[in-house]
Amino acid sequence: MSGIKEECPLQVKTNPVQVRLSFWIFSGLSLFALCFCLSITEGFNMADASWFLQVAHRVTSGEVLYRDVFFGATPLSIYLTAIFTALFGTEILVVKGITALCLVLTVLLSCRIVQALGFNQGFPYLLVLALIVYAPPEVAVYQPLANLFFLICFYATLVWTKSGKAVNRAVKGKSTGALAAAELAAGLCFASKQNIGIYALGALLLTLTFNSSSIRSKRQSKPADIIIVLSAFFLVSALVFLPVWFSGGTEKLLDYGFFNKGTYIRLGRISYLDGLNQLADLLRNIGSLDNLKKIYLLAPFLLPLLTFGALLAAWLHPGNDKRNLTTTVFLFVGAAFLGIFPRASRTHLTFVIPELLIGLTYAWLLAKPYLTTRWIRLIQAGPVLWFGTGLAFMLINPLVKVSTADYQISNLPHFRGVLINSDKLKEIHSFAQSFTEEVALNERAFILSPYAGFYYLVSGLKNPTSFDYPLATAFGRSGESEVIAAISRREIDTVFLGPQLNYPSLHPVLLARYIQGHMERDRDLGGFTIYRLAAEP
Repeated sequence: MSGIKEECPLQVKTNPVQVRLSFWIFSGLSLFALCFCLSITEGFNMADASWFLQVAHRVTSGEVLYRDVFFGATPLSIYLTAIFTALFGTEILVVKGITALCLVLTVLLSCRIVQALGFNQGFPYLLVLALIVYAPPEVAVYQPLANLFFLICFYATLVWTKSGKAVNRAVKGKSTGALAAAELAAGLCFASKQNIGIYALGALLLTLTFNSSSIRSKRQSKPADIIIVLSAFFLVSALVFLPVWFSGGTEKLLDYGFFNKGTYIRLGRISYLDGLNQLADLLRNIGSLDNLKKIYLLAPFLLPLLTFGALLAAWLHPGNDKRNLTTTVFLFVGAAFLGIFPRASRTHLTFVIPELLIGLTYAWLLAKPYLTTRWIRLIQAGPVLWFGTGLAFMLINPLVKVSTADYQISNLPHFRGVLINSDKLKEIHSFAQSFTEEVALNERAFILSPYAGFYYLVSGLKNPTSFDYPLATAFGRSGESEVIAAISRREIDTVFLGPQLNYPSLHPVLLARYIQGHMERDRDLGGFTIYRLAAEP
């Protein structure tokens, strides 16, 4: 027996980095599957997302962005979407997939940011729950893409702020790399949506200005940092805009994306106070389950007040020894919040919930040491119950749809694969067929409706103008006059004039009046009125 050696159990060494990486990848894939499936069960957006898909369709079909096709944002989102539509076809599932990917990366990056800010209690599951429950509705890709790059800039600037006092070479290199990443992200953010990119750049420059004197060593001066950031920002932006310049779209890009924004500010404005007032009215007259649901959806309007109040209290607290970090958080959360204006609707507010929750979480981390365990548990129980309830309803709704015969998978052209009400599907099929029957082979039809992009796609009609989302804010400075001139030259034979929106200020009054005064009214079709040019004498 003494000659028999005892075998030791095999010991497997685990690499902590690989374990963490595997966890993040698994979490990302799981969240993507959840978000993508939920998006499929929600149907499709006939306005923003459908218009964006129509723009991508026209670009991949050979038309030139801006020169031939109206687009009010900077071009990166169209470039990205065009790659996927070229591979998988012009389908709404492509837009949903990109949007779901942006959401998942936003959630994971938000978690990484709060960990960098001091959250050391494992994975921030409550933050993930909150961001999924209050995820933005389906819109054009440029908004979620820009917000993702904004968060990358935020995170990189935090890393720079934290490593600024370093004296060893390795951490100094990390600081330089973080600043370079922030510059690149700000440029890509601008290339995705111009105003969000400007706010990211502003937050980055202000962080450098306020924090440089206290966290930078003699390695580099503050003016040098600012010059490098501005140079990188403009270089990245210029590279993205090169295809626009070579294709002859620069003039229209400047018109649609910059010079005409005054019209959007003037006509498209929604006050942030409107949301607060609506929430207050509902709280005074709860009365029904429907009102409770509306209260739940409008509750994020309170979040900016809570976040900025908490961050201000944290910054002013005499015991705060992390003022540089607090300044960075305050600047980026404030810059993100600016992005909801001038149209401070619930939809726009949902896109800045990640930054607002990051700011509130950071303030909470600073306040926790001053609270007793009982108070901590009591305060944390509220969000768990609130967001848990929201998740339950979010998961129940698609299950109810799938289990009934009232919903089926769409087979509409370009909108295949999503769940839609069966009666609605039949109605759209019938309506699209009526559209095509009303237009002869040699006629050119213009659809004047916020759902124009959707109807062009499902009917197969070709838009004879540049404008697939013909609101008063989406024509540029002279777009309505251009369409009027096209009608007068008989380049447009038929117009489907849709009903006015809930926001009358967005209705293109000049163009609508010209159509009603210079074309012959034919008949009504659903909610549209058909106008035709009189026969030439």
